Amino acid sequence: MSLRLVVVSGRSGSGKSAALGALEDAGYTCIDNLPVGVLLPTLRLLEQRDQAQPVAVGIDARGRAEDLAALPNVLSGMAELGIESSIVWLDANTSTLINRFHATRRRHPLLTASGSLEKALEAELRLLDPIVQHADRHMDTTRLSLHDLRAGILQVADPDHQPGRPEVHVLSFGFKHGVPDTIDFVFDARFLPNPFWEPVLRPFNGTDPAVIEFLSARPESLEYLSDLGALLLRWVPNIIATGRPNVTVAIGCTGGQHRSVFLAEQLKTRLADSFDVSVRHRELSRD
Repeated sequence: MSLRLVVVSGRSGSGKSAALGALEDAGYTCIDNLPVGVLLPTLRLLEQRDQAQPVAVGIDARGRAEDLAALPNVLSGMAELGIESSIVWLDANTSTLINRFHATRRRHPLLTASGSLEKALEAELRLLDPIVQHADRHMDTTRLSLHDLRAGILQVADPDHQPGRPEVHVLSFGFKHGVPDTIDFVFDARFLPNPFWEPVLRPFNGTDPAVIEFLSARPESLEYLSDLGALLLRWVPNIIATGRPNVTVAIGCTGGQHRSVFLAEQLKTRLADSFDVSVRHRELSRD
């Protein structure tokens, strides 16, 4: 088998769900609360499906005590099969965990048997001690924000991880058809000279050479394009660093045929050396 496995564990409230989410965004296949007994069969199934991505599994106090105690031996057996595995232990000081539970109002899995949240957290640490003792890496989340946790978990789970290039999705649209949802930036191109009012250009769109030539000859078009490119080159890396998987940029003109299409295509060219850029023209797709 050629799969690589990362076990993410920790006391409740330490950030396991956020960590798994960040790993999933980075291309891991993530499974939470998987029983230890079905760990190896699950990995075999993923391999049979030509699963190339690394796998991250969340294992915590919701599992049976005997399974948690057996996890180190299970992972050792996997090593003999060629499966590379590691355990990442997340934790925070008890007062921080208590504050997080009060903020989310979630119920601790051991609360009923322990009688109080403090005792539940103590019992949880004892229950998970076999995992703590065999953890390859420890991450203290006491003072970490959600963004810091998401940014740091990849380096903790895989010190050799090389982050991929930031993804930027550029969408052209027409304001008369409505502003698109779920976008990060909206830029208005309606102030630029409009090829629509040139009868010979009206049938074309912003991907056609005649429209490109028309708009490229206008200094304001090129200046606006330069400003948009500079803004995104400056700030997209900062946005991605907070844990966002991508940034979506929408550029609108009146009908979504000429100016916005032109800018979107030209912006893709300008950003291609720094980001993985995709372009979609909403109104052209509509037509």
